[in-house]
Amino acid sequence: MAPDTIGPGLLDEIHRIHQELAERAADGGRESVDAVLYLGAAVLLHGLLERLALHPGRELLDAAALRELEAEHARLSDDLRTLRELSLTSPASPDVETLAAAVFARLDGHLRRDARILYGPLARLARLRHDRAAPQPGRSMTVVIGRPGAARLA
Repeated sequence: MAPDTIGPGLLDEIHRIHQELAERAADGGRESVDAVLYLGAAVLLHGLLERLALHPGRELLDAAALRELEAEHARLSDDLRTLRELSLTSPASPDVETLAAAVFARLDGHLRRDARILYGPLARLARLRHDRAAPQPGRSMTVVIGRPGAARLA
């Protein structure tokens, strides 16, 4: 079951990890099939953490974009499973290196897309919330509470 609230630094930490994964991909972490498999496993685990951390605020994010990210995680998982099986059953096959390069390219593209369609809007939302929460002379702030975990500023 997903948590009802997000700790103040949880999304920041998940974003930091995302940036580290993107840096590893940008550094060319495709030197071996194992490196691609490890990067892929880290990206999939990170996707699970994203899903859990974002659950309380899902209504603030574009539902179609979230569905596409989840579908991409499923496709990446399938690709990684195929790469692993091929590397174990036919390690000398030229298809292993070709598939590893293709999976790496998909991982890199996924991380870039995540940064653009998920972390960019979250950063803007955080700035908006911070700006709206800052005390301003002569202005009061009301917090509207819906269901648990769906607090929003009014």
